[in-house]
Order: sequence, then structure tokens, then C-alpha cells
Amino acid sequence: MLGLTIVAAAIAIYAAFQSRLGTTILGGPLIFVTLGLVLSNEGLGVLDLDLDTGTVTILLKATLVILLFTEASELEPRRMRGEISIPGRLLGLGMPLVMILGTVAAALLFDGIGIWEAAVVAALLAPTDAALGVPVVSNKRVPERIRRSLIVESGLNDGLAVPFAFAFAAAGEVFTSDATGADAFTFLVEQIGFGLVVGIIVGAVGAKILKETSDRGWASSASVQIAFIALAGLAYAAAELIHGNGFISAWVAGLVFALTARDTIHPQGFAARSGELLTLASFLVFGAAMLAPALSRVEASWLVYGLASLALIRPASVALSMIGSGLRPPTVAYMGWFGPRGLASLILAFLVLKDFTLENIDSILDVVSITVGLSVLLHGISAWPGSQAYANWVDRTGPGALERNTSDKYAGDA
Repeated sequence: MLGLTIVAAAIAIYAAFQSRLGTTILGGPLIFVTLGLVLSNEGLGVLDLDLDTGTVTILLKATLVILLFTEASELEPRRMRGEISIPGRLLGLGMPLVMILGTVAAALLFDGIGIWEAAVVAALLAPTDAALGVPVVSNKRVPERIRRSLIVESGLNDGLAVPFAFAFAAAGEVFTSDATGADAFTFLVEQIGFGLVVGIIVGAVGAKILKETSDRGWASSASVQIAFIALAGLAYAAAELIHGNGFISAWVAGLVFALTARDTIHPQGFAARSGELLTLASFLVFGAAMLAPALSRVEASWLVYGLASLALIRPASVALSMIGSGLRPPTVAYMGWFGPRGLASLILAFLVLKDFTLENIDSILDVVSITVGLSVLLHGISAWPGSQAYANWVDRTGPGALERNTSDKYAGDA
């Protein structure tokens, strides 16, 4: 009970100072990961958390489901049509490059790892997490189009990473177990196909019902927020029930919801706050149950890969994807550095650990944990000063053609 008391007190204190902390280097993820490390069995031994416990599994899965659904459903299609060039490059070119370069780096750095396992590591670390650098996308002094592009990228790349991570893991399992290529193919078809179908149905039907009932005044603002949570859970559970991938389903449902609702319904309020609370709890679990054990057996190659992933692979991929875009080098560097790795990577790694029998699966989880831990630290402490420094540069030089502010509507939504 002592551990629970400390955690509850920490959440209450953090909430009381959240806005003030937003302009410092002490963001929520850094605070709660550190708290998890301190309270862990490797630390004070106050918080005994095990990845095999049902409570931890439920927390991590619920967090990812809600984040996938809400982030996708927050996208505004009408707005995106005029701003698709930058996020389109980040997702269509930058993300595949991150996976390719990440696979090569993992294969070169880690002894005894197969090419498919190297690809799993790269896919797990492809998604970005805006929660680790909130000032980067919420600082109103930063050009809105740049902030918006990073938000759109973060909202879409975690869902896009899911099928790649599972496909690479399934391929790797074929070579490390009695599974056959046909087994892996059937698994992927069911996971991705059923997940897509269920997500489309839940997202479209849910949006139409909520839009109709809201227009008629039959649904209150509070009840709509509850419905968001329920739809995310429905998409996940229904897909899993028929052997589909519930996370793909939740993400697709959120995306279809955004397309069907046409910017009229947004998951603010209870739904967004629930996701935020689960995020803080998940970062604490990460610190106590994943990062602390990984640090106790850390290897130099893990640290090298983690730093390379953050400081070389992501920036290089973004730079290559932005060739010919018209963005100036400091803007490209800003977008390249602020691609933090967070909960999507962690929870996907946890799920791969549970669902596949890869030979080096434990090491894969440790590498992902070390990389995310480095991201929490480095991106956390650089988010506010970095956004301010970039904004100062824009003020001094004047905004480029793609760096002009048109509206600050989204600044508070990150």
C-alpha cells in the first residue's frame, strides 16, 4: 500500500503543477519514469511490479487502445487535405527509412540476432510519441504547420507500425520454431484483415450514431466522451474475438471515425484525460517493470543503438524525406530530433514478447526499453528549451513559406 500511496500522491501533485511544469524540463513522462525507477525492486523495493501480472497487462493494453483510437480520431480530414505534404513525407518516406536504417543498425550491432529480429526492433522503434515532448507541439511560438505535422505523424505512425511489427515477428518465428510460412501468413491475414474490417465498421457506425444523437440533442457532451472510450474498447474486443488484431482495429476505428464525423465530434474532456492518466501510470510501470531490470543488465551495444536511433537514424530519415520540400535546414533538424519514442514502442514490444517465441525476444524488449528510456530523458529535457530556441530562430530570420502561422487552434490540443 505504501507504493500505491506514493503513486497517488505523485499524480495529484503533478496535476496541480502541470501547466507550470510544461515550461520546464520536468515533463510528466520523465517524472513518472524516474519515480518508477526509484520505487522499483532494483531501487527502494517499494513497488513490486511484474510484466506477467494481469493488472500490468490490462493497464498497458488499455492505454494503447485508447491512445490509438483517440489520436487517430483527433485528426481533422478537412484540415489535413491542405497540409498533407509534410506529414505525408514523414510517414510515406521517413517512416520506411527509419525501419530500413534501424534494421541495418540492429543487424550490425547485435551479435546472434537474425534479420527478422533486427527488423522487429526497427519497427517497434518507428512510432513517435508527442507526449514525450509536449512543448514541441504546443508552444505557440513554433510555426503551426510544423507543430501540426508532428502531431499528425505521431497520431498515425503508431497504428502503421503495428502490422509491420507483427509481420516481422511472425516471419522471425517461422525460423525459430515449428511454425510454417503458411501458419505465419494465415496469422497475419487474420490479424490485419479482421482488424481492418472490424475497425471500419465500429468507426463508421459509431460516428454516424454519435453524430445523429448529438445533432438531435439526445447525447450530452459528457456521454459522448464515455462513448469514445466504449468505442475504442469495442473495436479492440470485437477484433480479438474473431482472432483479429485489436490494436489495428482500434486505430482504424479512430481514423474512420474522424473521416465519418467530419470534424464535428472530438475526444476532448473525459476521454482525453483518461488517456493522459493511463499514460502517466504506464510510464511509471515502464520505469519500475521494464527500464529498471534492463538497466541492471545493460550492454554497451544497447546504449549505442538507442543513441543512434534517436540522434542518427530518425534525423537522417527525416532529412532524406524532406529533400525538395522547401523546408529550411533548422526546421528539418527540429523535426528530425523531436521524434521521441514512447508508449507505443513499449507496449508493442510487450505484446510481441507475449505473442511470439523469437530467440532473442528478451533482448529486443531490453533494447526498446533502453532506447525509450534515453528518449524520455533526452527529449524530455530538450523539448521546452529546444522549442524556444527554434522559435527564436524563426523570429530572427522570419518564417519560410511553410513556416507561417495561420491559426493557433491546435496549440492546446497536443
